[in-house]
Amino acid sequence: MLRMTTRVTALAAVLALGSLGSIAVASGVAGASAPTVTCNTGIINITGSGTLSGCNDTKNTGGSGKIAANIKTFKGVITWNKTGTTTFSYKVANVTPDTKCTPKTDKEIKETATTTGGTGAALKSIPKGQVATTYICVAGSKVTLAPGSKYQI
Repeated sequence: MLRMTTRVTALAAVLALGSLGSIAVASGVAGASAPTVTCNTGIINITGSGTLSGCNDTKNTGGSGKIAANIKTFKGVITWNKTGTTTFSYKVANVTPDTKCTPKTDKEIKETATTTGGTGAALKSIPKGQVATTYICVAGSKVTLAPGSKYQI
C-alpha cells in the first residue's frame, strides 16, 4: 500500500509544495512561509510526471509548469513556463476514513511538501522552506485533486 501511495503522491509532489490535492492548506511548521502560488488544474500520472496550469503569479510562474517527482526518493522539481524551477521534498500518508474523495472507492492521500530551492523568478514566489499540505484522490492509475480544490505551492 505504501508503494501505491508513494506513486500516487509523486504526481502531486509538489508539487506539492503543497503538491496536487483536495484542500491545500499551509501546514503549521514554525518558520515556514505559507503557500503563495495557486494552480487550478493538475494533471499527473502514477509515475510522478505531469503538468500544472491556471497558476497565479504569472510573472514568476509563467502560469503553468511541468512536474517531475521521484517516487523512490520523495523529491521533485517543477519547471515553470520560462521563469525558473522549484525543487521540493515530500512525504505522504493514507487518510482514513476518506472524507474528500468520491466515489469512496478512491484512495485519499495527504501530501506534505517542503520547498528545498529553485531558480529564476519562480524562487521569488516560492522560497526555500515554504511548506504546504495537499490532499489528492487516487483511483487505479489516475490521480486528481479532490473536488473543488486547488493546488497550492
